Amino acid sequence: MNCCSLFLHLGQKRLPNSHLNKMASDLLLMESPWRFQILNSEIVMTQKDHIFHNEESNEIVRELEKQLELIFTHLHDVETLYVSTDIVPILQKGPTCGLVAIYMGTQKNENRMKPIELLNVAKLKGFTNHGEMYSVDYMYDLILSTQNAVKIRLLDDIKSRSNQILDELKGGSLILIAYDADHNHQPCKKKGHKAHWALLIGMIATKCKNYVLARHGKSRRVACWLWEDLLDSNMNLEEASPVRREGGYVLPEGGVGGSKGLKDRLIVLYSNEPTHRLIHSGEM
Repeated sequence: MNCCSLFLHLGQKRLPNSHLNKMASDLLLMESPWRFQILNSEIVMTQKDHIFHNEESNEIVRELEKQLELIFTHLHDVETLYVSTDIVPILQKGPTCGLVAIYMGTQKNENRMKPIELLNVAKLKGFTNHGEMYSVDYMYDLILSTQNAVKIRLLDDIKSRSNQILDELKGGSLILIAYDADHNHQPCKKKGHKAHWALLIGMIATKCKNYVLARHGKSRRVACWLWEDLLDSNMNLEEASPVRREGGYVLPEGGVGGSKGLKDRLIVLYSNEPTHRLIHSGEM
C-alpha cells in the first residue's frame, strides 16, 4: 500500500475564535482519510487506507496543503480537535432532516436504508406524514428497526450530561440531536418552531470553550457551533409552529417539549470502527 506524508511549517498569524466556523468547515470539506499530528512547529500529515495514482495523490496533497495553511496557522488556542472525515453530506428533500441525519450517521452499515425507504417505514409506524420526526423515541425506534448492525443509546437529561456527551464525541461516537435552526442554520431559540435535526461528527476544545462539528440536511458544509449554544437551543424546544401543526405533522404524546419529544434528549450512535481521528492536539 502506498503511503504519503507531508510536512508544513506553521505560521504565526492569529485570528479570533469567531473564525473557527469557517476554518473548521474548510478542513472538513476535504472529506479525506488523512491523519494529522502536530510536532513542534510542523504538521505531519499521513495518508492511509487508500491507494492513489501519483497524479491523483499529488493533487490531493496540494489541496490539503492549501487548506491546512489556511486553518492551522490560526488555531492558536485550540487544544484538541476530533472529527470524522468520511461522513458524506446528503441534502434533504422536504422536511426529512431527521431521516437524512440517520442515513448520514449509519454510513458504516452496508445494509442501511435510503432516506426514502426510511420515510416509508416511518409512515407505516405512524411516526410521520411528510418526513418530520418530532420525537427522539420515534428516531430511536426507527433506527433499531432498520439498522440492525448499529449500536445506539437514547440519552435523557442531556443538559446535566454535557461532559459525558463531549466524551462520546472524543471516543468516536456520532450524535443525533434536534435544535432550532436560524436562517443561517445556526442554533437559535424559537420555542421549537424551527426544529431541525443535526448529526454531530466531532468537537473542538479551545482553552475556554467547546465547539461541536455537525452535518445536517440543508447544507453540504460542515457547521461549527458553540456546544453551549446548541444545548440551549435544544432545551428551548417546546412546541411545533402553528403552520406545521396545521400541516398534518405527527406530534408525539406530550408534544415537542414532552417526555417523548425532542427537548433535553439525543441519540448516540456507536461504531465498532470509529471514524474519528485526533486531528490536532497540543499547545501552538
